[in-house]
Amino acid sequence: MGKSALVAAGFALMLISCGDRSVEAADVFVSITVTNDRVDVPVPDPVHVRGHGHVIHWEIKTPGFTFPQNGIVVQRDTAREFDGGHIAEQGTKFQLNDKNSFKKEYKYTVTIMKGSVALTPLDPSIAND
Repeated sequence: MGKSALVAAGFALMLISCGDRSVEAADVFVSITVTNDRVDVPVPDPVHVRGHGHVIHWEIKTPGFTFPQNGIVVQRDTAREFDGGHIAEQGTKFQLNDKNSFKKEYKYTVTIMKGSVALTPLDPSIAND
């Protein structure tokens, strides 16, 4: 086998092995807006997560609002599928790890702050497929 054939075969194997990981490690992004001091339904809702080991990123698109430390709380996560939740970007983003070990739909609570006042929370869903 010639040198160029070996390089091509190695490159093909690399693409095949990386292909599965890139699908598994894709992050999921959710946009949140606020209208008249009310949290709008996030886009998308539900948040569909396919494959294992994702990070879900929520971003507040409306200026003047932030997430508190408990900005995203997954309800009834008895199997501990979600961890590492934290705010980022001066509170305009919230990130959460999703193991997605099995298919299940979870409600989660979104809490948004306007200064030191919390807006009425919203309870959309995450669908682990």
